[in-house]
Amino acid sequence: MLENHSTNKNLNKDWKIMDLKSSAQKVLRLTLTFKMAPQRVITYSKILGKHRNDSVTVQNTYTACPVAVWLLKPRIKTCGNVLNSPALPEVNMVFKVKKNDVKKLMQYFEVTGEAKNLYTTVLADVSHQPFVIKL
Repeated sequence: MLENHSTNKNLNKDWKIMDLKSSAQKVLRLTLTFKMAPQRVITYSKILGKHRNDSVTVQNTYTACPVAVWLLKPRIKTCGNVLNSPALPEVNMVFKVKKNDVKKLMQYFEVTGEAKNLYTTVLADVSHQPFVIKL
């Protein structure tokens, strides 16, 4: 049914998941000059032209005067950093205990086509270890 009524796009062939968090850390200031919680109004203005000027203003009450803040690091090409973001690495997040459960369940299903790749990845060596609390 899915083959007849959908478009199948393969991860890392037809599209990629980009690491925008690391790109944002290169472009944005890591510490803000204001506290986020008390702000009632946050306004973003984008002015295009010869001197492109993006500005963010904050107000801690609805009637207060807007205060301009700088969120971007100076002299950094924002667009270039975001467009050239690296792809996120593939990480198998299936716990070792669940891997055995999936293996047992797969005895009752017939897996064909590209779904085999998914289950091969799930059943591969686990790189993510479960979080254990020692008392």
